[in-house]
Amino acid sequence: MCEEKKAPRSSTQKVTRVLRILGAPLLLIIILLRVDLREIATAFGHIRPWPFLAALALLPVNFAMLIVKWRYLLSPSVKATRGQLIRSVIGGYAFVLATPGQVGEFSRALFIPGENKLRLIGLVAVDKVTAFLITVLLGLFSLGLWHSGAMYLPVLIFGVLLTWLLLRPRHFLAVTVRLFRKLPLKRTTFHFLEGFRGLHTHRLLVLLLMSALYFIIYSLQFYFLLWAFEDVAPLPMIICFPLVMLVNSVPVTIGGLGIREGAAVLFFSRFGVQESSALGAALLLFAINILIPGLCGLAFIHHIGKPSMTMPEEHP
Repeated sequence: MCEEKKAPRSSTQKVTRVLRILGAPLLLIIILLRVDLREIATAFGHIRPWPFLAALALLPVNFAMLIVKWRYLLSPSVKATRGQLIRSVIGGYAFVLATPGQVGEFSRALFIPGENKLRLIGLVAVDKVTAFLITVLLGLFSLGLWHSGAMYLPVLIFGVLLTWLLLRPRHFLAVTVRLFRKLPLKRTTFHFLEGFRGLHTHRLLVLLLMSALYFIIYSLQFYFLLWAFEDVAPLPMIICFPLVMLVNSVPVTIGGLGIREGAAVLFFSRFGVQESSALGAALLLFAINILIPGLCGLAFIHHIGKPSMTMPEEHP
């Protein structure tokens, strides 16, 4: 009886996975049909080297920010070596290449030995939630600018909720715990929520500031890439890029490929930016920040589950 009930769900999961894998190339094909291929070839043929190199130089800065934030999240309860921190962040991107959005980053937990994996996944969830809050806040603000103030009420409401979260993180945690207690796997839920239990106002504020700084660096990187194709005023960047990231936060295709590029073409073209330039910048952003780290992360896959020479202390 049980096996018969599980079969349809298994088939649905397989279909969903196939659609997600095929979604990225299909979206890219649709975008390429909209943008003239000759324009894309011409744009890449006349790319300015210095802005491109500046964007490439920001890649280690991006990952330094990710590693610092991850270390802050793990401290003081989880003792991880510097090598484990680097391997877990970069190694996680190897899984991003095979998962929708950036869900693969949850695999960071696999690279930290001697700790409860569900608890570590909970800490990664805190990282992703704080980054998502910054993306939503800036995205709603940009949406307000896009609609000439019509969206300021949602921005205000979200700002009030974010302020409440900052001032009363334990209240937010209490509500979350009540919701998760309704799930059947209570022990699993308990370990997962351990990642949220250390949140307090100061810690949450630091995490949000780190996320905001990472978003600024990421935005600057995209601006350099866009500038490598053509001159672009700062205003389109301020309005459009947060919207691109907001749309890209929906985990639909592998690594967000196709979603980010389509959003970039749609939003930036409204401000006179060439579609080929927006598409080229978005593709290069994917190549620099996801493809290159993902390929480098493959070298760390064999470290999964292996203890380091200096084992971190175990905590109950």
